Amino acid sequence: MSLATATRVNVWQPFQGGPTGFSMVLQDSGSFSSITAGTQAAMASQWIFEPSTNTPSLWSVGGFTFNLTSCTIATQNVNFLDVAGVGTITSTNSSFDPTPGTWSFTSSNASGQNQTTLSFQAHSAAAPEQSTVELLAIGAVGALGWHYSFRRKLVCGR
Repeated sequence: MSLATATRVNVWQPFQGGPTGFSMVLQDSGSFSSITAGTQAAMASQWIFEPSTNTPSLWSVGGFTFNLTSCTIATQNVNFLDVAGVGTITSTNSSFDPTPGTWSFTSSNASGQNQTTLSFQAHSAAAPEQSTVELLAIGAVGALGWHYSFRRKLVCGR
């Protein structure tokens, strides 16, 4: 099948001899730093990106799961496919709150060769902690109070 007409991934091919339906972690950082390079990530049995399809458990690794809610094709032609998606990352770790995340998938077929390469990456969008939200709210109320106090002094001539 040509990348120009692709609409789905039917089977995730193994990386360097691994089992079908799995991918491999190559790099870690941030919340995912506990997952060492070389760890196998389980992939959804099928992923339909055109039309965009909600895909629960698109990938799971190290207690984390990414639930894809939507995706968009950024580039698609005979030699290159780039799809970006958004969803929610959840964890079996109770101290990790469900977090919005992004996911991107690329596949290239250089010079029309039969050997296609693909890669993907995931990122979490950090949500502010509850204490940060509370401090921002207190600051906003304080600024609003100062504004009305200053305005009252101008109107009353004090």
